[in-house]
Amino acid sequence: MNKKVGLIILLFIASCSIGIRLNRENDQADLTLAVIEALADSENDNTECVLVGSVDCPKSKEKVLYYY
Repeated sequence: MNKKVGLIILLFIASCSIGIRLNRENDQADLTLAVIEALADSENDNTECVLVGSVDCPKSKEKVLYYY
């Protein structure tokens, strides 16, 4: 009887551990997707770079006077 209770407790702890681990992996995948989407959003901006200067243009990484 004691072995059965111990085995049930062990299986319960193992299943909880697996559930927690899967949940963390899911959260990390959601976070990774959010970061990728945020980076992709910056690619579609309507930034205009003007003249030659010392400021890095966010689009082309060229040196410009200013951008808007």
